[in-house]
Amino acid sequence: MLTIEETQKWLRNLGKVYTIEELKNLQTLDLSYMELTYIPDLNLPNLQTLYLYDNELTIIFCLNLPNLKFLSLAHNKLEKISNLNLPNLETLDLSHNNLTKIPVLNLPNLKTIYTNDNSFNRIEYPRLN
Repeated sequence: MLTIEETQKWLRNLGKVYTIEELKNLQTLDLSYMELTYIPDLNLPNLQTLYLYDNELTIIFCLNLPNLKFLSLAHNKLEKISNLNLPNLETLDLSHNNLTKIPVLNLPNLKTIYTNDNSFNRIEYPRLN
């Protein structure tokens, strides 16, 4: 049973709207079907899965999510991707976009990349020394 003070505190917080930054322990975030034209700054250190499926994204520049393992950017209008700081990313879905080349990205743990239904005219391979 709650005390009167605990009940009042619970009722005050009932209608509180949280910002994404307050959700530090969030592990999965689904922003699909939101008609996003850019990715907002996400300061989510524990995020592991991010769905950005079916938005209006055209460019991804400077995405910094060090613990992210899965990223879906499918069904957008992506033309360019660069400056991703995703050292733990294992799966990247770039399917159904407007990419003309597979971007060269530094993703050391990447195991799977989906690229079907794009407009590729060339594939660039990283230079091996």
